[in-house]
Amino acid sequence: MVNPTAAWALVTDGGSARIMSMKRYPPQFHQIYALDSLTRQSPSRELESDARGRSHHIRGPGSHTREPRMGAHDLAERRFVADLLERLDREVASGALEALVLAADPRTLGTIRKHMSRKLRDRVVVELNRDLTGLPADKLERRLREALDWPLERSVEIY
Repeated sequence: MVNPTAAWALVTDGGSARIMSMKRYPPQFHQIYALDSLTRQSPSRELESDARGRSHHIRGPGSHTREPRMGAHDLAERRFVADLLERLDREVASGALEALVLAADPRTLGTIRKHMSRKLRDRVVVELNRDLTGLPADKLERRLREALDWPLERSVEIY
């Protein structure tokens, strides 16, 4: 599907997301979902347990704390993206989602690519490597229509 007549758009930054529905003719643009991560504004101390584990040296009485491989916010972002992708997979299975535009910051876009199912990946028509979550609806619509190479307004020709 090179240039679809209807598409959904996932606009996310890993902590908040908007899923939009778009139609080419007649031009339509509306929000389907708006989701926010509950852990986005929480400090790390509230997301982690009280103390990290300790590791003892083989030789001698010394020990040190173990650093986690992934921070609490990184783990929360990964879970949020996984929940988004599960939701979109259900929409693909139901037949509601035929084409998808992805707009996310580079880090979140990499996480999405890594965890996306094959069926959902086949529906992606455009990827935007930008964080567009803060844009108002009219500017967001303009950016997404430009990315799809859809006209911004229908031109009326008079003969």
